[in-house]
This record gives sequence, structure tokens and C-alpha cells, in this order.
Amino acid sequence: MDYVNLALTGFFDLLLYPFRWMHPIGGLAAVSVLTGAAMVWIFGKVTNQRRIRELKTRIKAHLLEMWIFRDHMAVVVKAQGRVVWAAARYAASSVPGLLVILVPVVLVMIQLQSRYGYEPLRTGQSSIVKIRLKEPTPLDRMNVELEPSHGLVVETPPLRIPESREVSFRVKAVEPGEHEIAVVLGDERVQKTVCAGPPTCTISSLRASGVVDRIFHPVERSLPSGPIESVEVEYRSKDILWWGMEFHWLWAFCILSLAAGFSLKRFFGVEV
Repeated sequence: MDYVNLALTGFFDLLLYPFRWMHPIGGLAAVSVLTGAAMVWIFGKVTNQRRIRELKTRIKAHLLEMWIFRDHMAVVVKAQGRVVWAAARYAASSVPGLLVILVPVVLVMIQLQSRYGYEPLRTGQSSIVKIRLKEPTPLDRMNVELEPSHGLVVETPPLRIPESREVSFRVKAVEPGEHEIAVVLGDERVQKTVCAGPPTCTISSLRASGVVDRIFHPVERSLPSGPIESVEVEYRSKDILWWGMEFHWLWAFCILSLAAGFSLKRFFGVEV
């Protein structure tokens, strides 16, 4: 899992490197166009294109039938039923392509969230670091420490929450950059990256050992086996400001990738 995550992260780092100092919409637009083109190409390879063309032609024919014989209620009702049946078959024919497309699109969205979904800490800004343990443990008897690197300061003693198996600290960024914090629990010592200042950071809010968490937070390696389940840094969500409009990156990605896909379908000779 780690090798796949690191390979994908490295690929997106390379792809988006030319856009690091541009407005976020530039990198989003480039990835969205490539994603739209890939979606259309995959859809064309996976689905029965001949069947889809036939069903779309039937739907258009029945709609035309409804308009021509609009004064004959019996004919219109039958045509409506044929339209519904053809549309259902068309949807069924499209499902395999949509399911196959879903996997790479989700992976792309996960990578974009790490780059456009979080606001790095500003100098002087504080955040909460949460350490979650795997098993219910008497936390009041455990010595959990947080050792920050240069550029971070731990502001509070640990707050222990036995019900959720969590220990929390508040840390403050005093210098910009990508910093490290070390969580020390007995003989266990794990590192977590904290991004402060530069807007070009690839942000990982969570480093974990669970399979699902590793899929949705691929930037850092998974935690080694031990008592710690995850280490999380709370970042503020980030919106994109463009032409006086403020919106989440997901809106731009969906609109641009769909527009690119529909624009390129004739180039690939694909019916959707």
C-alpha cells in the first residue's frame, strides 16, 4: 500500500510542479482536463458503444414519435413507456463504465485534497495534534510526550480522553516550513509532518495504520505496528478565490473535468 501511495503522490508532485507558484485554478484545470479525457477514453473501452448508440437513437425516435402524434393519447403513452424502458437499458449499459471510472477519479480527488483542501498553519497559529491509540488503555498512567522540531512549540500538557482513546496537544507554528513532530509513547516513537507557511505544501492531516485511512491519506507512510493507531493534525479547510468567487476545489474539478470529457468525446469517438 505504501509503495502505491508514494508512487501516486510522486506522480502528482511531478505533474503539478510547474503550477506550484501559480493560482490554484491553474493546476486544478490541468488535472481536470486530463481526468476528463481519461474518463471518456476509459468509458469508451469498457462499455458496449454500439449498444449505447442504438439505445440513444431509440430514445430520440420515441421522443420524436411523442411530438408527431401528440394529439393521439394512446400513441403518446406507449411512446413514453418505450422511452422509459430504453432509458433504463441505457443506464444499465453505462453502469460498468461508471464503476470502472470511479476508482481512478477517487484516487485523483484524494491527491487534490492534499494540495488544495487544507490551509497550512500560519506563523503564530496554533493547532491540535491528536494521538489515537489502538486499544483501550489507562491513559492516566501512560507517559505520552510530543517532541517538536525547530519551528514548532508545544503549548499545552497532554489532554487525555479515555473514552475515545485519544491524547491531544496544542502546538504553535513559529517558523514557516515543513516541520516534524515526534510522538513518544514508551519505547514507541513515530513522526508526523506539520506544514506551516508556504502554500505549496502537500498536506497530510493524518498518518495512520488502518487500511482505509491509508487510502484516503496517502502522502505519508503508514504507521509501524504498535499501540498508536493514528496521529492527526487539525488544519482549516481551504477555499479558492477566483474572479471574486469563493468556492471549494471540488466544484472546480467536477465542472472542468465534465466539461473536458464532453468536449473530447467526439475526438475519442465515444458515446456517453
